[in-house]
Amino acid sequence: MNKFFRLSTGRRFRFNIGNILSIWFLALLACAIPATLAAGEPRSVITLMPTAAPQSEVETAEIAGGQFGEKNILLRFQASSLPAQAKVTAARLSLVSSGHTTAQQTVNVAEYPSDAALTPKPATGTPFGSKTLKAAKEERVYWDAREDFLGTLQGQVGERKFSLLLTTPSSARSTWFSAGTTNLSHRPRLILEYTLAGQPALTQSDGLPAVQSARPFLPTARIGGKDSVAFSYVTRPFANAWSYTPVFHNGLVYLMTDKEGKKALQARSPLGAKPVWPIEVGGKPVWPISVDGNPGQHLLVSQSGRLYIVGNGRIISYQLDSGNPAQAPAAARVREVTGLNPENPPSLGPGGSLYLVNGQEVYGFNPDLQELWKVTLADPKTSRVTIGPGGRFVYLTAKKEGLVAINAQTGESFRTPLLNQAALAKADFPSLHAPVVILHPDGSEKVYVAANSVNEGVLACFNNRSGAIAAAENWPPLTGLWSQPIPDQLSPGSVQQPASGKQIYAVRVADQRGTLTGIDWLTGSTRAMAPTFAVGDSAYLLNGGNLASDQAGTRFVWNGAGEVDLFAFGSAFSGRLHSPAGGIPEQAQLLFGGDGTLYANTVEGDRVLRAIVPHYTLSADSDANIYSPTHLWVDGAAGQSTVLKAAGNVLLGKGFTVRRGATLEIATGTSTP
Repeated sequence: MNKFFRLSTGRRFRFNIGNILSIWFLALLACAIPATLAAGEPRSVITLMPTAAPQSEVETAEIAGGQFGEKNILLRFQASSLPAQAKVTAARLSLVSSGHTTAQQTVNVAEYPSDAALTPKPATGTPFGSKTLKAAKEERVYWDAREDFLGTLQGQVGERKFSLLLTTPSSARSTWFSAGTTNLSHRPRLILEYTLAGQPALTQSDGLPAVQSARPFLPTARIGGKDSVAFSYVTRPFANAWSYTPVFHNGLVYLMTDKEGKKALQARSPLGAKPVWPIEVGGKPVWPISVDGNPGQHLLVSQSGRLYIVGNGRIISYQLDSGNPAQAPAAARVREVTGLNPENPPSLGPGGSLYLVNGQEVYGFNPDLQELWKVTLADPKTSRVTIGPGGRFVYLTAKKEGLVAINAQTGESFRTPLLNQAALAKADFPSLHAPVVILHPDGSEKVYVAANSVNEGVLACFNNRSGAIAAAENWPPLTGLWSQPIPDQLSPGSVQQPASGKQIYAVRVADQRGTLTGIDWLTGSTRAMAPTFAVGDSAYLLNGGNLASDQAGTRFVWNGAGEVDLFAFGSAFSGRLHSPAGGIPEQAQLLFGGDGTLYANTVEGDRVLRAIVPHYTLSADSDANIYSPTHLWVDGAAGQSTVLKAAGNVLLGKGFTVRRGATLEIATGTSTP
């Protein structure tokens, strides 16, 4: 292993009518996390960098006593991005040595009054921790906080400003990189670990966002007295979408629009409807969230509702009001970053930290957009960054290095080549998929990596044990051309009994056909799923397509070449889902909204977001009882007794009729059939 340290309501209506109906019912549903992933209290990590302090501009600073004079280091911090309800469980101060310690030295750290004069003086404050150093150079040193300091920090509210003063009673001198050093990874930092009651603990990272749904998607139907699995789908487009992808939070869809060159951030209902924020003034829409200048096109949103717009030399952030989604956020915070224009979408950690690849550099930012580190790669061609479930490591697949793992707090990086690394390095356009990560019950992270060159590929598994990256034991070489992998939603089990049967899924391409394949997460044993489907001589699934999975364990595939259409693979139905109207361009990606709505987002071309709605055409000669876990669209005619239920909207087509004397019942906001 090579190791590098780099720079850097339900409502019911009963009808007995014989005329045409056209009805729209809307139910906004809160975003949820699959219950299978909700085990225990989540532990998140946030890394704070010093703000202005006396040594903030210098390269190094000293801690000295006795014959060397009294020299201290003062570090000022602000923890405003720490959630108000967070319970701080641990804190570690980290410094990197820039020279030898002249003799054995004890370095004490204590809280220093945040409003005190800039010139640090020894003071008796809340003790943080103590460390005895050897008469040698120690690269990175950690001071662990005592319980009383954690209590002091816990008691603060608002901006949570505080300072730490490093002093020594020893007649020795040590030198440390300061907050102004050129190497970002060498700068001091404070690492806080915290929990949030009521939020589920993450046990896996899916590689791509919004590909797992907390609801089932496929409808159930009984038509003419028989169970029916035959249905199609229709789409509802969101016009004027300008951002590359939407984001979903608190039951709403957020996207950037471009109307006559005017950029705006919009919040929409799950099926489009009217924007939530724009208001009518004098008959004209007023956009309270117009984005000045020329913003980027990458959107992200954290669990706490912090929304980022990234690109074109800046990072713009808003704080959404989770308690009142219809309330437009306050003024944006903007950070200018010279040359920032990432090709791959950035990624967000569980606590709102931001990670991205820009050119040949991988950057890490904390939620306050303080730059934590910068890691330089050998080539700019990489996958998207994946953040491990605990937020302690980030991963990406790089053309010339294979799997790259980076300590999210310090920037320390590790490279591990793949089985087909030589072919990847030579390929002009390798297919590098975002890693998938599962937290093993023993605390290690299992990292699954798929990468293809022109004619060969591999799906590999690695174990990360606190930065020791190694190929997984007993994992066979899964060669072939693979799509972006996705894990199922099952729990990984316990230390005593890791889950057997948990799967990783990916489409394997051979002889111009695709086969959805289930892979055991521990053994690597594979199981092909039927039916196979034609993917053409240039399979889109290898270069941009993806899989999505609902709570019932049904996998969805948008096949953008060969048999172009939506495919579903599950216990209730496996096969091709047709659309009477079509309308989805060939190159699209699948996403799930917080309410379970499935979307197809166009990657190239018209760049339109389309909601996918299950569709039925009824006959007046048949009774029907249909339920959709999301939304439902019905055409045709209602027979003697027709019941239409949906957790979201029930949409009746323009020509939908009800036969005279028939009964039609519609129930929206229904969570069960």
